[in-house]
Amino acid sequence: MEVSGAELAAHRAGTKGAAILLDVWAPWCGPCKAMAPQFAAAARTLEPDVRLLKLNSDAEPQAAQALGVSGIPALFLIRDGQVIARTSGAMPTSQIIGWARQALAQSA
Repeated sequence: MEVSGAELAAHRAGTKGAAILLDVWAPWCGPCKAMAPQFAAAARTLEPDVRLLKLNSDAEPQAAQALGVSGIPALFLIRDGQVIARTSGAMPTSQIIGWARQALAQSA
């Protein structure tokens, strides 16, 4: 689900005990476009335990800057409103799922 910066802030505030996997991307980014179907496929496996969201860094530069995005695509795993893991670069579905599950297990 595509979110604005304000919507992301609301999701972060409302994630008590839940997790969010955020994909920060841009329309001009080739690797971002290549990863989009992989991210959608990961959502089918990870949801509803993890909510998958997308943030367009071109449309929401302040939100991307607040996260410290330096390269895209960038993935942020957020639990209880706090970033618990981050990575950048395009990944296949299995790697997205594995990275998210491992990071959640390590932060438990």
